[in-house]
Amino acid sequence: MTSNRLFSKAFAACGLAIAVICAHSADAASISYPDVSVPSAGVKFTDISEDSATDPTPLYGAPDGFIVGLDFDPSGFAAFSAGGGGDITDGQLNFNVETLPEVGLTSITVKENGLTVLTGTGTAATNVSAVAYIEVSITALDGIDLGAPINLPAEIVSYSADLLTDPGGSAWDLDATVGLTGHGGLVTKVEVVINNNLTAISEAASSAFIEKKEFQIVIIPENDRNEVPEPASIALLGLALCGAGLAGRRR
Repeated sequence: MTSNRLFSKAFAACGLAIAVICAHSADAASISYPDVSVPSAGVKFTDISEDSATDPTPLYGAPDGFIVGLDFDPSGFAAFSAGGGGDITDGQLNFNVETLPEVGLTSITVKENGLTVLTGTGTAATNVSAVAYIEVSITALDGIDLGAPINLPAEIVSYSADLLTDPGGSAWDLDATVGLTGHGGLVTKVEVVINNNLTAISEAASSAFIEKKEFQIVIIPENDRNEVPEPASIALLGLALCGAGLAGRRR
């Protein structure tokens, strides 16, 4: 359920997140991951890294590439509170997306999902929330680096649930898209910063748990090339035709 449901509760949770993060004297060590290329789409993900102001990393984990995007398998990206108080887990993900000059980007979408468990007795003050804050800067058009990046408006999405409306266990998901068209050319390089936090708040006789299970970055490329088969495709087609001819002779 993608939601701005109970947004005021999620906004309050953001305030708690900021307070808890500021209370930490040292951030967890940043982790860098190898670049991920998707040659068939003319796309490359570079400078992929994650860090956290609250917990040991990794939280997102090393990404795998697919057509077209990055797939993460989060581990330990969760928040839990019981018997009163609260817990916050914060994660930041940074990466660039680069394309060939004739291939642009039309959008970037963040998709994530997970589970919540709210148990015990209490009020709506026992709650959980998930917030994703996405910043995108365009740094190249038509393969030419810009002197000054185009900073797009940040996208913020949230999910929240409480003990009264969602007791027991349930699934949650978030989905946010940042459009990249309308800037006078093909967008061929962007810098992306994603801030994620999960918050759990409990009362004296209750417990709250929220966990991130899946996380994906999905991009939509735009190909400005003429639809001419690539040499590799032509070679494969030739082999296929030769194979068909040989099979015909055997009959």
